[in-house]
Amino acid sequence: MRWRGERESENVEDRRGEGGGFRFPFPGGGVRFPSGGGSGGRGGGIGIVGLLIILGLMLFFGVDPSVIMQGGGPGGDATTFESVLAHRTVLNSMNPASPVNRRNLPTTCGRCHAGPFVAFQKSQHFALLEKGDTRVPVCSTCHGAAGFRRPSARALEVQCAQCHGPNRIAPRAERAEAARTLYDALHESRDMMKTVRSLVNRVSDKTRRAALDEAYQQTEVPLIQAVQAGHEFVYDELRDRLSVARQRMEALLGQLANPKP
Repeated sequence: MRWRGERESENVEDRRGEGGGFRFPFPGGGVRFPSGGGSGGRGGGIGIVGLLIILGLMLFFGVDPSVIMQGGGPGGDATTFESVLAHRTVLNSMNPASPVNRRNLPTTCGRCHAGPFVAFQKSQHFALLEKGDTRVPVCSTCHGAAGFRRPSARALEVQCAQCHGPNRIAPRAERAEAARTLYDALHESRDMMKTVRSLVNRVSDKTRRAALDEAYQQTEVPLIQAVQAGHEFVYDELRDRLSVARQRMEALLGQLANPKP
């Protein structure tokens, strides 16, 4: 920008005539609307009626109106580690374009949780979801929203019974009860492993600590396999792997309780 014939400034950008406005994240990409004050100070604004129309469209498409103030996108804000802020501008889950819509949720979660996603892709539930059946369980069914408020095993049994209960679309009365029992046992085992880890960490003798670390890792292997089987909904495999993990955990606890002289 030049001031009265002097040298042109290099750190001032002349943006006159460009106009301002908001960017609204409709599905398929954002759209910018001018907020007023066009060239010459006339026209260019969308006015109150225009804003109301846009607000109505945003609600229709399931877009959080707070994005007007924040400038976020339909997939959330990946620049922040704060959970509330990161998810504040995500499209409503009822919107088919939303990353947290039931049909899109496994892919969204799978970007960070690749192992469980790969396992889930092997399941019959995933095949049904790909065909458009949204009654099947997805990540939030077992893990809650964003991994919070994980439902109880009893709540999962109720979820399973919606399709596998008596006189339902795929009646398998034993499946819901078995799922509840196995997931209860799996949660207990994972919680116990946290306790075991803390006990192992307290061992000061380096030789004994190395042996316990090895035993702990060997116990983790079948437990991880059980978790993967759970994501595939292969309950016979889950039961087998969980049994092996518990046997190894008992042996590890015995080593901790009775150190060799």
